[in-house]
Amino acid sequence: MHSKEEVFNSVYNFLKDEGVSVLIAPTSYGKTLFSPSILKAAKNDEIAYGLIHVVPYRALVKDIYNSKFSKYSNEFSIGYQCMDLIDFENKTPFFLRELVVTTLDSYAWNAYGIPVAEFDKILRGVSKGHAYAINTSIYTSINVFDEAHIFTGDVENGERGIFKMVLAIVNHLIELQTPVVIESATLPSNKLAEFGKKKKIKVVYVCRTSTCGNSLQRYNYANISNVEVVVVPDKEWYESNEFLWKTQVVGNSDAISYITDNCSSKPILVIRNIVARAIETYNTVKSKCEAVLIHGLMGSKERERYANEARSIVSKGRGVVIATQVIEAGVEVDALALVTDIAPIENIAQRAGRLCRSDFRKQECREENVEVILIDSPRNEYVMYDEHSVKNALEELINILNHGKNIDWRLLEDRNGYTSFTNVMELVYSNKVRYSKGLDNIALESVLKYDTFGDDMLMLLSKLGLINSLYLVKMVVEEEYENTIAIELQRLIELEEKVEKRKNATCIDYDKKRGVKIHVLTSDNRVFEIDTYLKACEKEKTCKEDFIDMLSRVYRKIYDEARKKGTIVKDFFVVLKRNCYSNEVGAFYNVFA
Repeated sequence: MHSKEEVFNSVYNFLKDEGVSVLIAPTSYGKTLFSPSILKAAKNDEIAYGLIHVVPYRALVKDIYNSKFSKYSNEFSIGYQCMDLIDFENKTPFFLRELVVTTLDSYAWNAYGIPVAEFDKILRGVSKGHAYAINTSIYTSINVFDEAHIFTGDVENGERGIFKMVLAIVNHLIELQTPVVIESATLPSNKLAEFGKKKKIKVVYVCRTSTCGNSLQRYNYANISNVEVVVVPDKEWYESNEFLWKTQVVGNSDAISYITDNCSSKPILVIRNIVARAIETYNTVKSKCEAVLIHGLMGSKERERYANEARSIVSKGRGVVIATQVIEAGVEVDALALVTDIAPIENIAQRAGRLCRSDFRKQECREENVEVILIDSPRNEYVMYDEHSVKNALEELINILNHGKNIDWRLLEDRNGYTSFTNVMELVYSNKVRYSKGLDNIALESVLKYDTFGDDMLMLLSKLGLINSLYLVKMVVEEEYENTIAIELQRLIELEEKVEKRKNATCIDYDKKRGVKIHVLTSDNRVFEIDTYLKACEKEKTCKEDFIDMLSRVYRKIYDEARKKGTIVKDFFVVLKRNCYSNEVGAFYNVFA
């Protein structure tokens, strides 16, 4: 039997017998493509009638929907859900397709009984939301969480807040015996230990050999009381992915020099933690390198165009793709070198996982050094992550490098001269506190068990301080109403205040006391502004108590004004002034130049 077939059979049989299965396999192993095969087998065995594939990024939803799941449109009805419009006909906010890929934020809203398609109706008080339709989709489907624990770096509550929500949802599904698959290359044992504590969980662990070599992670997994580790060797795949990794820790100026010295001879992926650094890097190297920039403050049209340009650059075997975290968990880049800011070890591994993807590039990676250049960034450039996780990761990496070894960023076990990143990850998280402690965790898991209406659930999540983590504002460039940018409200206001302070200018209609003004697009494509504002939280307590009330007032005003004008709301957004947007570098930052 072929090793991948054995891996699939193990994952599916554990899912069928136990209701939950965990697949731990290296980046680029092809875990995502297991989902259509799992669905086909599950339908034949009548254990589920759909599959919902949950990922952390909108960019990843688009890539999976277009490049992977669309191939199965003759076998299944295919759909997607995220804020971006990829394909109008198959956007399915209620998950009413057989094979669906969705972002974690959309899935979380739906799982907590707040349908993303009816969010405005719930806030306006005209509907409680049709959560039963979504529950039917979720509870009759296999729910696959594909690196969904990876923190994107873009939310106020941070790593712990997002993981707690994922943890509560997964444990709820396991308790209801709803089929669940967890797929990851970067799941530390302290996080795995939080899943399904009352349920026996079988982990399919893909190694080179049946003993997994010197794998601290596999050992730690096996010591979790409710976990059974089943090793499936895939020697052939492992040997084809034994690359000549070479890791260095340098300062920012040395990293820039590396890029400009090497961009004409190899394709380089650069990932910076913050947009400002990504743009600065792009502006510094673009005169010497063929370069493309991609980040979350670019309009949807530019992101798509530059993603295509990135693939073109890589195919030529030279040039630089510069991005933020939007590219790290599954998007195909196939570069030969990585330059990245320091981050938690699992995020670095995901970034390195973008390298050496195609058969052609893998051959190169077996024959010449695959360089990973880590930039020792200041604290303000990784503030979105847990400080101890980043510092401990850097210390462990430097210690290994100083002892004459290198890091294998792909494989899950050590080999001659290389320490697997998984062993570094286990050392970093060996003393981490448990995620499931605290009243907020108890509340998150408890509310999922009760038949709670959407408005009550919104208020509860708001009191737990989680609404800001999930609520995104849609921003459009002036008169380009299809060119959208999704942004957190607090971040939008911070950027506007920076513009006012540094340049004595304005980019959006914003008043410090009142907030951000909203514009409405009607069904007959008219745009009008209304005298209502979105206001961010000034204090955590105020945020928890008043944020939902503020949103309710804004949404009611939007629809009341449209009704007075005798029209229907098609969309609403914050308008960014044209002079504050550059097709090359995105929103706001052209003003700072």
